[in-house]
Amino acid sequence: MTSRFGIAAQHRPIAAALGVVAMCLASVTLSRGTTHAHADTVGCADVELAFTRGTNQPPGVGATGEAFVGALRDRLGNKTLNVYAVQYPATFDAGSAKTGAADLAAHVDQVGRRCPQSQIVLGGYSQGALVTYGVSAAPVDLSVPTPGSDDSYAYRAVPSAQAQSIFATPIPPQDRGRVDAIVLFGNPAHRSYQGNPILLEGFPDGIVFDQCTGADPICQVVPNADIGQDLPNHLGYPHTDMPAKAADFVTSKLR
Repeated sequence: MTSRFGIAAQHRPIAAALGVVAMCLASVTLSRGTTHAHADTVGCADVELAFTRGTNQPPGVGATGEAFVGALRDRLGNKTLNVYAVQYPATFDAGSAKTGAADLAAHVDQVGRRCPQSQIVLGGYSQGALVTYGVSAAPVDLSVPTPGSDDSYAYRAVPSAQAQSIFATPIPPQDRGRVDAIVLFGNPAHRSYQGNPILLEGFPDGIVFDQCTGADPICQVVPNADIGQDLPNHLGYPHTDMPAKAADFVTSKLR
């Protein structure tokens, strides 16, 4: 069944979770990400970063992505970095994440074919982290935060088969071994796998750096969560040491 907003009933839990982020981000002004065009127009860099922004953020990599990119550049020395902002609506519509997954998987495949020496890094924040997770991890039963009528959160189950249908485009098997690092900030799926996602076959071991603040109601269970009080913890990743820690992790994985 489809609602008047065009969101299939079976996808309402995830759509609702993304909607909460969208409502609160709508009033937050974010600068555009520092990005380049597709790799085929700028040549092959030593490091290729594909970052997916969060719900309702303007095109680019978003505030968290900018903080991470800046920290990573500071640590790369003479290595060149190309940043690709994943192209997708970043809305709370049920098809948004699926569009992002398809674009991300296609970009990784393109870089893999054109730039075999480039080291590939994937990253995402909020819905963008869910997109990145969806194209790289084995499907699990998701437990997503859903707002209640009293501004508290409840967690609803989404079976793995249904979750997989939302991310219908995994990274091609031939490209998985070329991904050197994956960084996730505020991933709504974090609670389901408790920070230890099982990657699809073919990805290297130990390449995921998954960050969720303890009071973030989108990626953690926060009892009696209040939107006004707790959602700033989800929005605050750019102002923490997490982007720097993620950059340290990535540089430790690069050759």
